[in-house]
Amino acid sequence: MPPIMLFQKEKEYLKPLPNNKIMNNYLYDTLLTKVSNESLFYYKGSKYSVPIKFINRTLNLREENNKLYVYYNKELITIHDISNKYINYKDEHYSEGLMTLLKYKNKNEIDENSKKNLELINKLNEV
Repeated sequence: MPPIMLFQKEKEYLKPLPNNKIMNNYLYDTLLTKVSNESLFYYKGSKYSVPIKFINRTLNLREENNKLYVYYNKELITIHDISNKYINYKDEHYSEGLMTLLKYKNKNEIDENSKKNLELINKLNEV
């Protein structure tokens, strides 16, 4: 029997490929990491921030085009530029953490403290 005939018969039983979202999960390697109490996780010797609601959770990381994509249960949480700095906080993540610690202060004071602290952290990263 010619192979083309066998293929035509077999084709009836083949299922269509899954959608792109499912296929991408198989195409890209992801790494698992756990978030510390500082709302930071390690990746290649550096720490990166996430919102505080992910403290003690396990996240999936995917590196692509010098960016770090951070997922929780297949949902994209944040994107960081890959850096050689030791600590990489996003302003909004740091401010959110301060708000939970300094509940008695107003938003302006917290934003001001956040800005000062992040400047100090950036100076430490340069050392």
